[in-house]
Amino acid sequence: MSLRSWVRSLERRSKRGLESFVLLDGSRFYYDPLQSYKDIYVYGYDALLGNPWPRPPEVLRRLAEAADIRAALKQLEPANAEVALVSVDELFDMDALTSRRELVLIPQEPAEDLSD
Repeated sequence: MSLRSWVRSLERRSKRGLESFVLLDGSRFYYDPLQSYKDIYVYGYDALLGNPWPRPPEVLRRLAEAADIRAALKQLEPANAEVALVSVDELFDMDALTSRRELVLIPQEPAEDLSD
């Protein structure tokens, strides 16, 4: 077995269970669907509370670089979208994402302090 085929075999095995989408430059972005949903959930939770992170998770940043943004968004949806806790289209301006490839957060009112 040549070194090249051995490396390709390792790459294939390391990508099992991962999803991917094609980027504008023709390469593929591989991600773990479960971990990505967790990252999107935590990011979305903070954003909806009015505390957005300085940078979105990598899967969201790469979404803006996807060759087909709508298809990549479809892949990022959870299996049961009706009970999803957070959705990318609730967080970001979809027009800015699809036309200008920018992640523009939809402004959220800070959560009411109920500690009293």
